[in-house]
Amino acid sequence: DQPVQVSTGEYRRMDSILPGDRVLAIDDNFRPHWSTVEATQAQGEQECYEISFRSGKKIRVSHNHPLRTIEGWKNPTELSVGSRIAHIGQIAPETPGPEIPYAELLGWMLGDGSFENSRVTNKDPNFIQPIHDAVSLAGGTSHIRYYKEKYSPGTYDILIQGLRPLWRELGLANAKSGDKFIPEVIFTAPKESVRRLLWALFNCDGTCGIRGISYTSKSRRLVDDIQKLLLRFNIPSTIMPSWNKKYETMYYFLTISSDPFVQRYFQEIGWAKRNAYLPPVGNCNPNVNTVPKEWRNRFGKYIFGHGKRPETIKANKKNKIRSISKYDISKPFLAKYAEALNDPMLRQLTTDDIFWDTIVELSPI
Repeated sequence: DQPVQVSTGEYRRMDSILPGDRVLAIDDNFRPHWSTVEATQAQGEQECYEISFRSGKKIRVSHNHPLRTIEGWKNPTELSVGSRIAHIGQIAPETPGPEIPYAELLGWMLGDGSFENSRVTNKDPNFIQPIHDAVSLAGGTSHIRYYKEKYSPGTYDILIQGLRPLWRELGLANAKSGDKFIPEVIFTAPKESVRRLLWALFNCDGTCGIRGISYTSKSRRLVDDIQKLLLRFNIPSTIMPSWNKKYETMYYFLTISSDPFVQRYFQEIGWAKRNAYLPPVGNCNPNVNTVPKEWRNRFGKYIFGHGKRPETIKANKKNKIRSISKYDISKPFLAKYAEALNDPMLRQLTTDDIFWDTIVELSPI
């Protein structure tokens, strides 16, 4: 039942993939590409594994399903906790659908809205007009029903009319905060529609601080969907659950904590929320986006084949690097090796085409 993304952007169950469908794949040089399915085969009942990753992702695969490691393809039976698996860093539909006129409004509704009551509440006066404009673009009308001064100081309550049929069509008409999700049509939409939805969504329940950008929701499905959409902009993220004692419910925190990805979010999606602390470059965790230490086992020949030891490479003298065998290496630092050796294989490993995720739990199901 593992969902697989096809070239239109939608996700399908693995058992519904057909010959001729185009799915994401990784070649031997760690380059992602769309590949055509040539044939499928029913394999009956098999032992399966559920694998949980540090990013918060979970997958279910059969015991003989190959997963990409830096040392080659391996089955779940050959992996263990701590193994690092290649995930494709950028996922853009090969054949996207049309622009979605209600994409931004959907972001406001998923963040601060109630589909049952067809309204949005927001405290920032700078967002009131953008919300009205988004409603108009979606084909509805809106007005401020009242200004909650007594019970929730500074909160605007915006009533939306004429769009209940749209909520029903999207399957969200009865969705409460813990049931919200991003409709499939958004995954097939062009990048600009996705950007507008994420921009509105993060300006509702998103925060921006010294350690990066985060989003909080009671809906696990919603944060999973956001994590997938962020990959359209080559922005990996992590998801962590946290039990809220006051409200006695589980919340899910999605975090973007690596410098390049935080800056990429600001540049490609944008941030307009008040009182946000924009972290300076170099302030976020530099060790999120790394290449597994096993890279040396497979690619060490590219260094030693040139007759050079790590400490003699010009790029390393300044940093006094003498050993890189014990730890994972950051992509910016590995780029220095690629530049010093002018090696295309190492240079490919430094791109954000691939994000190396760590297995934190692996168990048969």
